[in-house]
Amino acid sequence: MKDLVPNPSSSNATPKAAALAINALGLDLHRQMPKDGNVCFSPYSIQSALAMMYLGASGVTQEEMARALYFPTDKKALGASFAALEKVLDEAQKDSERSVAQAKEYLAQIPEEWISYDGCGEAMVLRVASQIFGQEGHDFRPAFLAEVNSYLGAPLQPMNFRENPAGATRDINNWAANQTQDKIRDLIPQRTLSHDTKIVLANAVYFKAAWANHFQDDVTAQQPFHVNGGRQTADVPTMQKMDWLRYHQASGFQAITLPYAGESLHFLLLVPESIDGLSEVETKLTPDLLTECTRARRQDVILHLPKFKIAPPAADLSEML
Repeated sequence: MKDLVPNPSSSNATPKAAALAINALGLDLHRQMPKDGNVCFSPYSIQSALAMMYLGASGVTQEEMARALYFPTDKKALGASFAALEKVLDEAQKDSERSVAQAKEYLAQIPEEWISYDGCGEAMVLRVASQIFGQEGHDFRPAFLAEVNSYLGAPLQPMNFRENPAGATRDINNWAANQTQDKIRDLIPQRTLSHDTKIVLANAVYFKAAWANHFQDDVTAQQPFHVNGGRQTADVPTMQKMDWLRYHQASGFQAITLPYAGESLHFLLLVPESIDGLSEVETKLTPDLLTECTRARRQDVILHLPKFKIAPPAADLSEML
């Protein structure tokens, strides 16, 4: 068994292949999403689960998955790239923890009356959980189990789908809820699993973070927002600030990145230049363009950002894929 276990840390793997595949498939899926209402999904989570499947594929299936999912034909190279990406994200979380700890230590030495805001936020929390739930007693290939566990951190959890698919559904959903602070409660819909189910490849991502530089409450004000790309407006609470941000201007849109605590991860915001220009911008997006936006030069930006909350229904990924 020792020879079957890969060692991602021994290679010179980079996150590039994994990141390219995640962004490319994410844009493909986004173009198939409903155009009315909000859209929110995690290409990283989706591709992580599909990468687990890819490590077990061969022949024509492997070739077709590689073409559709933008995966390299070398499965182990892909696995090593996902492992490198997870390492980068783990370092980003540690950077955030160090940055917040240093800020709190600095603020503790300053008189309270000199501080214009309450605290400095909390370190970001990023948890990526992958798991194989397999029918107990089934003869899974040891090499597949070893690679998925080593590259994607997904160990095998034996389950009894054959005799109790409802109980297995409950156990998997409890696992997802525990990994995501109870945010994802029904990862597997009821009656999805059956007595014939042999394996479930699951991934769940939990992310919570404060801005590196917060918005001041006392300058948040009601401002008009154009609804659904039309002339109709609604007054919504809008945050405002001037900050030193990465700014990119392209044909038809502007983009900025807002750093999270620690400044290792950023929120990328794209705004069409015309009120009804969102659809046109979406057709232009490519992985390279997203990368170009995130690497733009910093400059002074006056930002007006509406407060928002997105809670869309779950999408039927099987139909889209």
